[in-house]
Amino acid sequence: MVSQAVLDLLKAKGIPAPTPYGNAAPRLTTRPRAAIPVESLHPCRFLLPILSRTDAAGLECSCPGKWLRGCQVHGQCRIDQESVDGCCRTCEQRQV
Repeated sequence: MVSQAVLDLLKAKGIPAPTPYGNAAPRLTTRPRAAIPVESLHPCRFLLPILSRTDAAGLECSCPGKWLRGCQVHGQCRIDQESVDGCCRTCEQRQV
């Protein structure tokens, strides 16, 4: 915190008062980018809707690539995580 006497002295000398950001300009925030659906990263025509929002260990997970989904080839699979259920990323049936 700068005292009033220092602010008055700076003003008298024509020096701008310090800002809460120091001498640097405040950081501008950027707009959040739209999330890319994981299905578009590993497209698969055999992929069916989500069965469970858990990872291969059975833990609740916020990563859509690890969720258990239905699959016309394997019955069920995960898009981006190796598991006993199958994985779209390494599947031979998926056309690249």
